[in-house]
Amino acid sequence: MTARSRAGTAQTWVALVALAVLFGGAQAIAQLTTGTINGAVTDQSGAAIPGANVTAKNAETGASRATVTGPTGRYEFPSLPGGTYEVTATSQGFQTSIRSGVVLSVGQNLVVNHSLQVGEVTQSVTVTGEVPLVETTSATVSQLVDEKKIQDIPLNGRDLTQLAFLQPGVMKMPTGTGVFSGLGDKITVAGARGNQNLYLLDGVSNSDLSGNPQGAAGSYIGAETVKEFQVITNNYSAEYQSAAGAIAWTRPVEPCGPLCRSPAQFTTAWTPARAAPQAPGSMA
Repeated sequence: MTARSRAGTAQTWVALVALAVLFGGAQAIAQLTTGTINGAVTDQSGAAIPGANVTAKNAETGASRATVTGPTGRYEFPSLPGGTYEVTATSQGFQTSIRSGVVLSVGQNLVVNHSLQVGEVTQSVTVTGEVPLVETTSATVSQLVDEKKIQDIPLNGRDLTQLAFLQPGVMKMPTGTGVFSGLGDKITVAGARGNQNLYLLDGVSNSDLSGNPQGAAGSYIGAETVKEFQVITNNYSAEYQSAAGAIAWTRPVEPCGPLCRSPAQFTTAWTPARAAPQAPGSMA
């Protein structure tokens, strides 16, 4: 083998390794910012229905994805953005089954099964107002705080770190006095140190050297910009980075322009200044 051919082979290997790292990293990021909906389509007797058409439609954005069940009647929608979905299953000779109000959070793996009844495809059976689905495919111990709870719960300084105390096993510890101790609240999970936690913002690490979320005040401010806040305390899955303590996951809201403002912002921006007090007997 000549020197030129060896150089060409080395360049080929470098390019292949670079592509593997690139696509592997993109897949890992997708796992951290999306969820999965899967399940089975069966008839009333429980027999699998292969070749059934299944559609998952995001009720918030209108985006939809379609797939076909396999030989065992199972389907899967990986890498779905979090939100509320409507999952529809159709097959020739059966009525259409619609499961609406399916709430998918980041990192979740929801199981949505369909049992089709014999009838015309134009006939449909819609199930709405369902209770929250319980994830049975993962042993991860976590708690999710949705957008409504984030807005309703009173937070001192709108610090999101206080939401972590709602999770069992999470305790507040006093801040230190060192250079890298930080100014915000520190949390200890299952006896781990306060600087052993990992904060993620939309899948990207947002921790500073003190183990707190990055911020000039050392606190996780900005509750109005957050859609979901999740604290994972045990049995992390492989896509998360290693952390001896907790993993605090934050999902920001989608941009919606200057008209989207919180009540606190409206109060601050639009409340007129109070008039100066006047002496008794004087006229305004």
